[in-house]
Amino acid sequence: MTDDELDARLADAGARWRERNAAAASIDIHAVANAAAEAAPEAEVADTGTQALPLIPDAPAPKHRRRTRILLAASAAVVAAVVASVLAVQLGGNSSNGNSPAAQGGTPLTGTEWQLAATSKAGAATGVNATLHLTDSGELSGNDGCNAFGGHVSISTDGMTLGRIVHTMMGCLGANGSVGQAVDAVLSGGSVQYAINGDTLTITKSGTGTLTYIAQPRQPVTPATTDPAAIVGPDWVLNTVQLGDNIARSYGTASSAPTDAQVKFAGNELVGIDGCNSFRATVDIGSGTLAVADFADTTANPCPNGSSDWTLVLKGATHWTLVGDQLTITDAHNGKLVFTKVPGIAGTPGSTATGTSSSTASK
Repeated sequence: MTDDELDARLADAGARWRERNAAAASIDIHAVANAAAEAAPEAEVADTGTQALPLIPDAPAPKHRRRTRILLAASAAVVAAVVASVLAVQLGGNSSNGNSPAAQGGTPLTGTEWQLAATSKAGAATGVNATLHLTDSGELSGNDGCNAFGGHVSISTDGMTLGRIVHTMMGCLGANGSVGQAVDAVLSGGSVQYAINGDTLTITKSGTGTLTYIAQPRQPVTPATTDPAAIVGPDWVLNTVQLGDNIARSYGTASSAPTDAQVKFAGNELVGIDGCNSFRATVDIGSGTLAVADFADTTANPCPNGSSDWTLVLKGATHWTLVGDQLTITDAHNGKLVFTKVPGIAGTPGSTATGTSSSTASK
């Protein structure tokens, strides 16, 4: 390649580079020139005086070709390093973990349990349990006040791109329905902006609305217990019934247990109240396992239809676990029961195993 051809190529490349990167970074060209001189001390570098050099010099006059090529090569190496550093700073902020606010004293976006406080369309979400949780791996889940939802999300320093969001299909009226619609409108996919101020998170979709969430205190993790001794003795009050597909009548997943339903484990005996009648059974309790046999009512009160459906889960129960004061008993086919430990209940199943309790007798 001749010198003229090389000069023409260098000039053309420099023009294209300047056009693309004019606003990419602010670089002290004198510092670059000095660095170039240090990088190539054997080269004779022309005195540029006070005139600022362009980022990529134009083609020089023929008599300066050799020394300008040396300057150009050294300058290009330094410029590449400086530009790479600038771009690294600019692009480094686009972290996908969403936790940059924590470095500034804010609450981390991911790993925090967020409780909805208000929406721009429905106002304050008083009494509506709407939540949001995001993970470092890009998963989004929560409840809009009516339905549970989940999906994938890509997080940058101030924005999120939501993928397809999947919801359950419950229909809700009143405040739950209004809040649910407002939440779904914002978190329906596409791009949203977010900001964290202390423990407050705002998520905005342009032209749609804003959601305001408050960070919830982190709860200590209580390990699960499967030691049989942990559930023998106390009274356990039923608070949640989730019936499976094998049972035609379903209570759903809300706190919908019959009033006064409770159980008590006493050795290999199980006694309880189904919400209407007392019952007794034999039980074999293992480490996280359960087997109930010889189940029989010990009273014969007329009862509301379906008041004892939950005992079908108890009769077929195979496993249990205890976390804190919450006892969960499951039957893989018929459903799940959640009990809360309440020691010293008046008229406990243990005191009414052979007769009608005071609460049952009044029915």
